[in-house]
Amino acid sequence: MNKRELKEIFDRNNVPENVMYELEDTNIGDLLGIEQTIAGWRLYYSERGHKDTLEHFETEDEACKALLKEVSRQMKEQYDLDIIN
Repeated sequence: MNKRELKEIFDRNNVPENVMYELEDTNIGDLLGIEQTIAGWRLYYSERGHKDTLEHFETEDEACKALLKEVSRQMKEQYDLDIIN
């Protein structure tokens, strides 16, 4: 999975971008995101522009799957909605 495919899943399931997640570095809210780093990929939580790394991954696929899992968990918890691939 790559970021484009992940965005398609989120769009199909009406997950609000820049509210629940970001795939580009927007620094506009408290949300989850992924980004490529020198060491690979990281899943982070951004709060007021400060990013806290949650996990590191070797591949984009692993990072995308981790973001999907975490956003899905939060959507279920906050809105009682299931994200379906």
